[in-house]
Amino acid sequence: MALARNAPDRDIQIVNLSRRSRPDYERCFLDLSAPASRPAAGTLIIQALRGFHGERAIFIQNAHPNFAGKVPSRDYERDVNANVTAPLRPGEIFLRAVRACGLAREARLTTMSSASVRPPTAAQTVCCADKAAFEI
Repeated sequence: MALARNAPDRDIQIVNLSRRSRPDYERCFLDLSAPASRPAAGTLIIQALRGFHGERAIFIQNAHPNFAGKVPSRDYERDVNANVTAPLRPGEIFLRAVRACGLAREARLTTMSSASVRPPTAAQTVCCADKAAFEI
C-alpha cells in the first residue's frame, strides 16, 4: 500500500485485493492460500477494466513473506502456495481481462519482490526460496 500512498498521479483508481482492509481504498477479499477467494477478485478486475478510461492499467502484486522458525510446520505448504503458485493466478486473470475487455490502452503486470531476501538470513530461508522460485 506504500506504492498507492505515494503514487505521483492522484487521478488513479486503486483496488486492494488482499486479506486486510485499508480504509482509504476499495477492497476485495483475496487470500492467495485460499483458491475459493480468487473468483471474486477476477470478477472485480474485469469490472474495473471494462469501465477503465485512463492511460494505463497496472496490476501490482506482492505475496506475503514467511520466516523459518516463525511459521508452524503445517503451514509451510500453504505459504509456499501463497507465495509461488497462487500469485500466478491473479496475474493471469488480469492479463485475460485486459484481452477480453479489448483494452486499447497500456496495461502492465508487475510483481513485487523484496531486496531483504538477498542475501538471506537463516530466519528468512523460506521467504527467500519462495521469492526466488517466483522470480524464475
